[in-house]
Amino acid sequence: MVHTIEPAGCALIGIVTEDFAADYYGERGPYFFDVGSVVLCLVEINLHTAVARYGFAPVWTEVTDYLKQHPQVLTRSAADRRARAELRREEGDRIRQAAMQAYRAADYDRAAHLIDYGELIEPRHNWQHDRDKITAATAPF
Repeated sequence: MVHTIEPAGCALIGIVTEDFAADYYGERGPYFFDVGSVVLCLVEINLHTAVARYGFAPVWTEVTDYLKQHPQVLTRSAADRRARAELRREEGDRIRQAAMQAYRAADYDRAAHLIDYGELIEPRHNWQHDRDKITAATAPF
């Protein structure tokens, strides 16, 4: 059975690929890790929870497609990857703050929209907690 990966899952797979692909690519001691080896490492080591949710083949395909579209991630420096991750965290925090401000102002549609957007920017944050607050506030009972 093929599982469809929702946008937040694709975002997470892309971010994990960006953050870790360069750790595996190229010469590592006596070994050389080509793109296929990198995909295998990412899927089996870094994306095991995505595999449990979506299946091995869909995650493999998503990582492979991501690397075809963004081959530069294979050779990014560790400093560049850390800087990009920090920018994502900061942007995610700004979006979350804006969402909670909208929530406190009872603008629940805007808060929900911001949470959906934030999940695409920084899917590692626990956005479900924020969604649950909005759901509770808009429940009819």
